[in-house]
Amino acid sequence: MRHALCDVSEEPPNHRTLVQSNAFDPSRTFVHSYAFIRVAEPPTRRTLVSRILETLSRLMRSRGARTICAMSIAFALLVWALRDMSPLAVWRAVGKARFEWLGLGLITFLASYSVRAQRWGTLLRAHCDPGSLGIRHSAVFVGFAGNNLLPAHAGELVRATLLHRLGRVPFGAALGSIVAERMLDMIIVLLFLLAPLLGGIVSETAGGTLGALHLGSAVSAIAVLCLALFVAASWPQSIAVLAGRGAKVVGLTALTPRIEAGVRGLLSGLAAFRNPIRTLIALLETVCIWCLTAITYWSGMVAFGISSPGATGALFVQSVAALGFAIPSSPGSFGPFEAATRFALAQYYIPTDTIVAYTLTLHFLMYSSVTAIGLGFVSRLGLSWGDLFQGPHASHEMPSGHVAVLRGSLRNVAKSDFGL
Repeated sequence: MRHALCDVSEEPPNHRTLVQSNAFDPSRTFVHSYAFIRVAEPPTRRTLVSRILETLSRLMRSRGARTICAMSIAFALLVWALRDMSPLAVWRAVGKARFEWLGLGLITFLASYSVRAQRWGTLLRAHCDPGSLGIRHSAVFVGFAGNNLLPAHAGELVRATLLHRLGRVPFGAALGSIVAERMLDMIIVLLFLLAPLLGGIVSETAGGTLGALHLGSAVSAIAVLCLALFVAASWPQSIAVLAGRGAKVVGLTALTPRIEAGVRGLLSGLAAFRNPIRTLIALLETVCIWCLTAITYWSGMVAFGISSPGATGALFVQSVAALGFAIPSSPGSFGPFEAATRFALAQYYIPTDTIVAYTLTLHFLMYSSVTAIGLGFVSRLGLSWGDLFQGPHASHEMPSGHVAVLRGSLRNVAKSDFGL
């Protein structure tokens, strides 16, 4: 205790000094006592928040922790989705499938990615030149192939980087437009989820599990997403300043300029939503994307003889599966997709073996086709994943002639393969 009363800037006195010093100095005792109180007081709220954020940041930067968490979620969901099924019965169901209907589903599924490339240009054109359709088309396939091969949906960063390097689109605008795409996708997916519920088709054929779903929750989610889009597109500067102030509150003052600049660049991709006509076009393109994907789910059902859900049921199954893709898990969403699809089809009393055969076959076709096309673009352009992860400013470090050659070869690939 006597050591605590000494000046914190001095060395603590030894025993001989304490014995020899018998004089009482009230002012010195007060200073030493205040020093003791100041050392012993608990950290402030701002300090605690900063330490918590620092700890969470270290955990998020830990690649091993993220991988273990994602793989654990994927494994648990996959085990749940494959429970109570017979491998032999599943194999027989796959053998009896009508592959002409699976081929139709594959065509419509790949066509939806071409519409995604068109929608990407619609969103970017409000802020900058979106580049050619061929460049966007290849970037979309490469990005989704990256999602199938890399954790944490890292393919979104890959396609933003590719469009920045080859299309000369600002990286912040490219990334912000991808965020806008995801919000549009979520709005349409939730609307398609409401369609069978509002029509009463699911409630008449499904069991009691679906009764736990509340229409009010889905409607509220759609309203919140629409409001978030409107606010973010209307006041990007104010949101950036607010983000900077929030960074100062939690003790990240040194990073405030970078945070404000990043938020401002990210929100620049939402500029299209300030134009009602452009917003309507993007919404219609989003509806087209998910209608094409719904045909994929429906044709897969026809291929496996699943007739009870029908076209409206395909919308419901697609919406639930899309929400499953949003769950953090392994690359390719193996586990969440199977669990979500089984949950949705189980509402229609489809046999378990048929559900598992349908789910595994559909996921294999989606995964393998997009991954193969994306890797084909990477190979024909002479790129590598390392090149794409060098960062948004890597194109400035490359010789201008090499970038021009990549752009030219990309146009040739798009013309020869897709006629773009």
